[in-house]
This record gives sequence, structure tokens and C-alpha cells, in this order.
Amino acid sequence: MPAETGFSFVNLAILIVVALVVFPGYRWLRTSISTQRRERWAREDAAYRAAAERADGAGQAAPDS
Repeated sequence: MPAETGFSFVNLAILIVVALVVFPGYRWLRTSISTQRRERWAREDAAYRAAAERADGAGQAAPDS
């Protein structure tokens, strides 16, 4: 007996179930990674700004002779 080819409601149901399981997990993963990335960028930016202000402050504190 040859295998059935073409459209199948069973395959459509499997596809829908897989999409309902995978899509929320994928969305949560993207959101959490994006949030972590933004937090890391904010920390790096704050560290850079603090280092630049320290460097500016050290340059201004030196006496002019």
C-alpha cells in the first residue's frame, strides 16, 4: 500500500500543536535575551561614562604651570 502524499489534516494538526508549543517559548526567549542585552548595554555605558568623567576630572585637577 503506497504512502499517502499531499495534504493531510493529521499533519496540519501536528503543525498547529508544534507551533502552539514552540512559539511562546521562542517569544519568551527573545524577550528575555533582549532585556538582558539592554541591561548589559546600560551597565557598559554607565561604566564608560564614569571612566570618562574620572579621566576628565584627573586632567582638570592637575595644576597649570
